[in-house]
Amino acid sequence: MSTKEIETTYDITRQTLNNWIQRKIISKPTKKGNKNIWSRTNIIEIERAVSQKNGKTPFLNLIMKN
Repeated sequence: MSTKEIETTYDITRQTLNNWIQRKIISKPTKKGNKNIWSRTNIIEIERAVSQKNGKTPFLNLIMKN
């Protein structure tokens, strides 16, 4: 997933992602050129952080429906 997809899916900002990385809430994504590539592990970490932040888990809920 791209950073833009993460921002849209979870309704969070790039700054929130950077803050979570600095606080070691989530791990750094892999870099491909100048782009961040978010792995499944990153997504799970983001899901946990979003869940703690507001009680929502949009991406995993979407996966579970399919």
